[in-house]
Amino acid sequence: MRRMLLLIAALSAALLGCDDEAYRIYGYAEGRFSLLSTPMSGQIGALHVTDGSAVTAGQPIAALDRTVQDAAVARAKARLVSATASLADAKRGGRAQEIEAAQQRLERAQATAKRAKQDYDRVKPLFTRGVVAKSRLDDALSVLQEAEASVAERIEELSLAQLPAREDRLDALKAEVTAAQATLTAENRLLAQMLLVAPSDGTIERVLRRPGEVAGPGAPIVRFLPADKRIAVLFVAQPQRHHVSVGKQVTVECDGCAAATIATVDRVSGEAEFTSPMIFSDKERARLVYRVEAQFHDAAPPIGTPVWANITAALTP
Repeated sequence: MRRMLLLIAALSAALLGCDDEAYRIYGYAEGRFSLLSTPMSGQIGALHVTDGSAVTAGQPIAALDRTVQDAAVARAKARLVSATASLADAKRGGRAQEIEAAQQRLERAQATAKRAKQDYDRVKPLFTRGVVAKSRLDDALSVLQEAEASVAERIEELSLAQLPAREDRLDALKAEVTAAQATLTAENRLLAQMLLVAPSDGTIERVLRRPGEVAGPGAPIVRFLPADKRIAVLFVAQPQRHHVSVGKQVTVECDGCAAATIATVDRVSGEAEFTSPMIFSDKERARLVYRVEAQFHDAAPPIGTPVWANITAALTP
């Protein structure tokens, strides 16, 4: 009886060992790369990284030649300064010299009116006594009335010189300031788009274009691997497909890795394919399998490193 129990235990261990091997899936370390470039097209003026450079979020990677755009920004700034000055001048009213000249004209008109009034006051009693003819009185009255009208005109002229510009003129100048501000904002935005910065921490896997070459949408400057986009690409056969699902955590291992790494499955292919030629296993190569992608939580092995995971030991999410 004891021998029978030992035999059963041995067979169970062997079967478990075979089962563990059957549930091991193979793959390789990979990354979800991004091709980075500037939103604007132009000639590259400066490159701040090389192949393999580690970068942090916001770190400059490259910049387009900004000679033309710098000039556009300078023109926009000058236009805004001019429009702002014109509006301020219109709000102040006439210039000091213009107001002073209007004041002097008013004073001369008032002096003339004063003399005309004195002459009229002298002639009127003389007419009353019959010393002078009525035509002489009429002439004095006409000069006085003309002088008083001139004074009224000069007062109006001075008032107008002291007033700001008309409302429609002010509105037009305000519109010019608004347009100039919008132009400057747009030119500065275009200038900012000529600088390529790292969107997150990561590694420059490869420089694709260098200073002097043209870059822009459709013509990337670098191939970038974000630090949080390293994944394990694994291949699971149909019989084991139900053991793997999105959200499942698996322990990924590799030769030379100091310790196993946890990864979370975030993609499972819905179509079978032949095992990738990068899988270094004769047992797996001929099978139709499903591609599984799992994102590493912590340190990941170098891109291309063969890895495996034992899905019988899969962790719960």
